[in-house]
Amino acid sequence: MLKTITLTIATLGLSICASAEDIVTVKQEAYVQGKKVLLGEIAYIQGPNAKDLALIEVTSSAIPGSARRIDGALLQSRIVHAGYKTDDVNLKGAKRVTATTLSLELTPDILAEELRTHIFENMPWPIDDTEIDITPAATKTVISDGDYTINWRVSPTYKYLGQGTFRGEVVVDGKAEKTIYAKATIKAYAEVLVTHSSIARGERLSAANVSLEKRELSGIRSGVFFDLDELEGAIAKSSIYEGQVVSPRKVMAPKIIKRNKLVSVESRSGALVIRTQAQALGDAAVGDVVACRNIKSKEEFVGIVRKDGVIVLQ
Repeated sequence: MLKTITLTIATLGLSICASAEDIVTVKQEAYVQGKKVLLGEIAYIQGPNAKDLALIEVTSSAIPGSARRIDGALLQSRIVHAGYKTDDVNLKGAKRVTATTLSLELTPDILAEELRTHIFENMPWPIDDTEIDITPAATKTVISDGDYTINWRVSPTYKYLGQGTFRGEVVVDGKAEKTIYAKATIKAYAEVLVTHSSIARGERLSAANVSLEKRELSGIRSGVFFDLDELEGAIAKSSIYEGQVVSPRKVMAPKIIKRNKLVSVESRSGALVIRTQAQALGDAAVGDVVACRNIKSKEEFVGIVRKDGVIVLQ
């Protein structure tokens, strides 16, 4: 009876020792994420050191969407290199594992919609008055599986009119992964000032000869006016024919300061305002810098023409 009890205890002791062993069962196929293959991704692990064993880096991952075959001998080597004895870790299961890197496919349609959203958020034109034609890359873009964003950039000189090339940096889980390119052609329509009758050189522009019409902006290279108030007092530099878009190049502000005429001059010294008169040495419009001559001292100076015709010294 005593021998039987002793044998049972001894057998139980062996069972306890065996349960303390780490068991790594290699899968035949596995899916991995990230740039490194971890042991826990390609094998089932049991035992007291399971968490630490799972974090052992085995090798680099294949590119997203591709697979890499990993032999059991490499796994054994990595386990030993991590500080574990071969007797303490029972490696079993498949002799080799095929590890496929998880991926996402960004199709041309997806990329086009991503860029369209970026354009809508950054262009200065109303969406309802804009046509956008996008030409993304001809093939799909494969990236690592994860949360991704695309940071689009375009030349700072591009005004979201006509054709532009956009550079997109694909960021997955906070890390830059790929750079892609796409082209977009943007047509924006807006109401701009257009002549509805011919205007002669020197003639003043007003509601009598200009009005608002909707035009496509990308074909206009020299600027536009969106409001008649912007043309207050403006006169034509040269003849403008009926139906033409009024641009800043075609108009100028009237000269309210005439050469050799007496003008009012204003200067400030702290809270003190000093007003006097001087002789203008040239013609000038509102906002122009004009040279003047002091009537008494004959000293010359420059000032800026204010809307009321006063020359303000800076």
